[in-house]
Amino acid sequence: MRYETEEDLENEGKCKELLEKVWGYKAQKLAGNNEKKYLMDFVLMNKTGKAIRFVEYKARKDINHDTFEDGVILGLQKFNKGLDYYYKNQIDFYFVVEFKDGFHYYKYHPDHDLPIKYASSCKNQEPVVLIKPEYWEKLHYVHR
Repeated sequence: MRYETEEDLENEGKCKELLEKVWGYKAQKLAGNNEKKYLMDFVLMNKTGKAIRFVEYKARKDINHDTFEDGVILGLQKFNKGLDYYYKNQIDFYFVVEFKDGFHYYKYHPDHDLPIKYASSCKNQEPVVLIKPEYWEKLHYVHR
């Protein structure tokens, strides 16, 4: 079982606040059993309460979004859960990362080339999806 540190919770709180400001939707943190069940950090809902986006968040503050030419990794299990939401429920799947060069997001698109590899150098050795630098968009708040 994974326990979130105080720093994890602070980072997620900052991300939640930014998502709500930038995208204008209510972000609900999926915690405890809900996080295990849905495998995502947040669900974003429109004004009627309909789920419209699932978001996985990671803090990678020691690298830029384009540090690795091959891409940034996301565990295959979480990626596949995002695909379930996209294809089975027609709910968009986003991967949001706080990099050294700011918050960036990846929105799943079926035309993207996303190689699957085995990450043997990370603490949780597992199959992962590589999200290439050109697929990331900067997430920033624009005053309206």
